[in-house]
Amino acid sequence: MSTQAFYAAETGVNDAAELINTAIANGLPVADKPSCSPDPGGFYAGLNPTISATDGVAYTCLIVDTTPSSLIYSTVGTTGTVIPVIATSGTIGSIQLTWQSKGGSATPAATCPTGTTSVFGTTGSWSCGYGVLRFDLLPSSVAYGITTLRTSTMTAFVVPLRPGSVGTANPVSYAGGGASDLQGVVCSNSSCSLVINFAAPQSQYYMRITSLYKDVSLQVTAYAAANASGASLSLQGAQALIDVTGKARDVLRRIQVRAPVAGAGTNLLSDYAIQSAESICKRFSVMDGFSQNDASNALPGVENTTTNPLCKPYP
Repeated sequence: MSTQAFYAAETGVNDAAELINTAIANGLPVADKPSCSPDPGGFYAGLNPTISATDGVAYTCLIVDTTPSSLIYSTVGTTGTVIPVIATSGTIGSIQLTWQSKGGSATPAATCPTGTTSVFGTTGSWSCGYGVLRFDLLPSSVAYGITTLRTSTMTAFVVPLRPGSVGTANPVSYAGGGASDLQGVVCSNSSCSLVINFAAPQSQYYMRITSLYKDVSLQVTAYAAANASGASLSLQGAQALIDVTGKARDVLRRIQVRAPVAGAGTNLLSDYAIQSAESICKRFSVMDGFSQNDASNALPGVENTTTNPLCKPYP
């Protein structure tokens, strides 16, 4: 009965998430459901909470918040996660990124680097319990051309440092065009955190987040003031916080899920300029005062073979 109650709660989550995403896909407004009370004639009126009347299985309470005060992602890895950070009102003065280890170690920061110099090696050589957080951050309330898009995107690699180390500026100021591309954040054994301040706050931003070396869990919180101070802002268009209680006769199970809304979540585009399942032959040669896009000019008569250093198979 406990398993049945749990599945009933999951059914409620799926029903609510499907209803929300269908409405968004059709350009319709989405409503919150702040209490367990029935929603007659409202947005959630069409849901049927009864799974099996004969067995007494149903979800008895459904609560939905479509504008939560923080965004939580249970797993961020090497595949990009697209995160809209859009305030329901006002402008965003700062964004705080907090990530935690998923490795299970009680002291994940103990073996982290002590600085940002020469830290990027192979995955096998990375012993820190936290991943290196990479983010691409762009204000999205204005239109961009290709040049301003490039110069306005802030891309940074945030290296977790062990306690006692000296990190870079934290908070860091938003800066596009590679001005703040490497950051070092001193972590505790519970989490790492970076705050990004905006000199000219806007109402919405988009981020693409990845974690190198180790998967992490991530929380994103936005504030009206700089330095992540004051009350956090409600955020729309990214996640719905769905809270459901399932019941099987006299057994109850309650779960809370952050469900992505339409258009947010895993990046459906490649995170790379070129991505291939096979070796890529880089058919060009470059030297001082000369460039040529034919590899045979580098090694005459040798093309697309394993002996050509420009066409070596992927190891």
